[in-house]
Amino acid sequence: MSLSNFRNSNDDFQQFMSRDLDDYYSSRIDFLRNSISGILSPENASNLLAGVLGNYSSFFDNDRLREIMYKPMCQYIRVSGKLFRPLISCLFIEGYGKDPAEFKALLAISEIIHSCSLILDDIADSSQLRRGQPCSHLIYGIPRAANASSAMTFLTFLIIESDIVTLTSNQKIQLYDALLWEHYVTGIGSALDLGWAKEKLNDIPDDQYIQHILFRSSS
Repeated sequence: MSLSNFRNSNDDFQQFMSRDLDDYYSSRIDFLRNSISGILSPENASNLLAGVLGNYSSFFDNDRLREIMYKPMCQYIRVSGKLFRPLISCLFIEGYGKDPAEFKALLAISEIIHSCSLILDDIADSSQLRRGQPCSHLIYGIPRAANASSAMTFLTFLIIESDIVTLTSNQKIQLYDALLWEHYVTGIGSALDLGWAKEKLNDIPDDQYIQHILFRSSS
């Protein structure tokens, strides 16, 4: 499955950027798209799958697994959004004097995490469209879409563990810790939001409401 056909967004959001940020975004957007598609290439997907299945990899048709598993996982990534999260990651990498080209996997991870959260958001909100196309749960059904979101979450840890990410063992552990915290508090924020909505609460204290937004937005 190729991820090379990214959709170019026609939104006017860039008009709200400063000129410097607009120039930086324009100079980096193709690099970010190519980095993400490269990390999620069929070859890398097959290698990661083989590593997970081990001796059982010969039991299953890898092409079939990519069709029923990786295709739903990568649907939202194929129709690329604004890629603000990879862009911010890119800024930080450069801010520390490093070359973003050496950390393509980390740029991809930031978008993978965002995409898997969008699948669940669309299910919870009964959304119809995402980035101009039918939502994942409408194409694949809720069970397959939810499974894809869960699989994407753990795919990030597989990528970190693999040789694709050139970090020391200690750095990888620190990244694991950060991602585990992020995934869990996102669930807390979403649980609060869904609970308040079900109970039709309108008198939530401002500090609690703001904090729950920060939790939900951590991805």
